[in-house]
Amino acid sequence: MAELARRGERLASDNRQLRSRVDELQAELASAQARHRGEVDTLRDGFATEAAELRSRFEEELQCRRAVFESELQGQRAAAVAELESQRNRYDAELEDLRAQYLEVRTRLDLMVARLRAVEGHP
Repeated sequence: MAELARRGERLASDNRQLRSRVDELQAELASAQARHRGEVDTLRDGFATEAAELRSRFEEELQCRRAVFESELQGQRAAAVAELESQRNRYDAELEDLRAQYLEVRTRLDLMVARLRAVEGHP
């Protein structure tokens, strides 16, 4: 019986030690989980900050490139308008020249017709 009592006491002692160890491990686990949550939160905040900075830089670069594109586009548009105006002026001058030639030819033709009528005796 005494042997059973000693075994019972030893088992109770082992049980208390195991429970104490379980309590220690649970405390360590809770501490590790808290640290992990803290690290995750820190990483998440860091990544959020970095993402916001990247987004901001992207928007700035996009605005800069838009401004450059708009400037280049306006320059090209102005050059195209100037070229069209130049072509229009050349065509207008050519049209005036053709009108003058037409009037000259028309006048000569009228003179020739008048001479022919005079030669043929038509009034």
